Amino acid sequence: MDDLQDFQGMWQAVWLAEAGRKMTAEEVKKTRLMIWGNRYTFHLADCTFHGIIGKIDRTRNRGAVDFVAEGPRAAGKTCLGIYLLEDDELSLCVAPPVAAPPGEENGVLPCAAAGIERLT
Repeated sequence: MDDLQDFQGMWQAVWLAEAGRKMTAEEVKKTRLMIWGNRYTFHLADCTFHGIIGKIDRTRNRGAVDFVAEGPRAAGKTCLGIYLLEDDELSLCVAPPVAAPPGEENGVLPCAAAGIERLT
């Protein structure tokens, strides 16, 4: 498997969860991920995020992936993720690029998880 080549294309969410909450069917329907080259665009409801895929570290069909954000509010911030890629189905779990509040450094950050299918 070629690290970045296997992620190319348009992906549609089939399920989503954030901080332990399952997202609604309407939210899932509005969620897409497009990857071309080392760039990504992620549409989540009424928000759009852009950036580059900074690193993919894999063992077979699973591993770690870094999403580096662009834009005025998040430029250069990295969201660390893990993934499982099987044929045209991709499962992702991504943590936000924020530090834990003071005194909660050992706490668990809320993450977003998704199951998505390749459209193209």
